[in-house]
Amino acid sequence: PVQLLPEVGPDRVKVAPAGSQARGLEFLLRQRGEGPWSWWLSYAWSRVIDDVDGRKVPRSWDQRHGIGAGLRYAMQDWEIALTDTFHTGWPTTHPDAVFDAATGLAAIDPGERNARRYRNFNSLDFRALRRYSLPDSTLEVFFEATNVLGQRNQCCSSYSVRVSGDQVEIDRNVERW
Repeated sequence: PVQLLPEVGPDRVKVAPAGSQARGLEFLLRQRGEGPWSWWLSYAWSRVIDDVDGRKVPRSWDQRHGIGAGLRYAMQDWEIALTDTFHTGWPTTHPDAVFDAATGLAAIDPGERNARRYRNFNSLDFRALRRYSLPDSTLEVFFEATNVLGQRNQCCSSYSVRVSGDQVEIDRNVERW
C-alpha cells in the first residue's frame, strides 16, 4: 500500500543493507499458429537478498517462483483470453511479545527479519473483446474479469498488543490486496 510518509510511523525500523543482490531466470514458451488459437507459458525464478548486519536476508518483495499461462482465441471480430498468474508468498517478519518481570514492562521482539512467508497467490483472469468496423475507424468493446476466483494477495500485517497481568499477547491481522 502507498503511504505518504511511512517513516514517521512509530512501528518503523530503518533497514540499511550494506549491499543487495538480485538474480533471476525466466523461461517463456509460446505458440502462435495460423489458426485462431494461441497460448503461452512462463516460469520465473528469482531471488533478491540484502546484506543486513552480515546476514543474508530476503528483501520484502522477494518472489521466488512465478508462473504464468494464457490461452487466447482470436478471430476477425472477436478475441477471448484466459490467463493465470501465480507467485510464491512474499517474506514477512513475525514479532513476539515478552513480559519482563524485573521491570514489569511488555516488550516486542521483532524476531528474525523476513524469516517467514505469506501464502502463495494465484489469479485467474478473463477477457472478451469485440471489434466493430466503423467508416473511418474501429470500435473495440471489451469485458474483463480480474481474479475470477477471488483470491486475496497477502501483503502486509498490522499488530495489536494485549497485556493482562504478566501475560503479553500479539494479535496479528494479515491484510490483503
